[in-house]
Amino acid sequence: MRERAPLNLGLLYLFATGEGVTLGLLLQSYLTRGLGGVVIDAAATTAAITLAAGAYGTTTRRDLSGLGGILFVGLIGVIVASLLGIFIHLPLLHLGISLVAAVIFTGLLVYDFNRVANTAVASTGAAIMMTVAIYLDIYNLFLNLLTILGVFGGNDRE
Repeated sequence: MRERAPLNLGLLYLFATGEGVTLGLLLQSYLTRGLGGVVIDAAATTAAITLAAGAYGTTTRRDLSGLGGILFVGLIGVIVASLLGIFIHLPLLHLGISLVAAVIFTGLLVYDFNRVANTAVASTGAAIMMTVAIYLDIYNLFLNLLTILGVFGGNDRE
């Protein structure tokens, strides 16, 4: 079992690097369009939401394990709506999807932080998977806030 830990960590590093490169290209497109303020606002908002969700998720005495199924169903709904959005080009639909997704990923942050706080002992693989879950929650929250603030912030600067 110890032999798999370096492989898992290597895959985690590879995954994070790929996500970072993708995010870098996206942020460059925002900066090229003069929307640097939107990027800063989205990052600050993501940080504030992550801190609040993490504080609540780790300190609450409530059992939030039932929340995972509800959030997963909501996430499937967002994915289906996003696939429809590829074919139906309505700006209001994309904004609505981003709003709902931001709420869902905030809920997933609370759920995942609660899951980490309630885990007494975790294997290396389980710890890596919890890390990836929280990373993806934060990453997707940021992307959705970037979309939301880009819609509102982009109109003010033009």
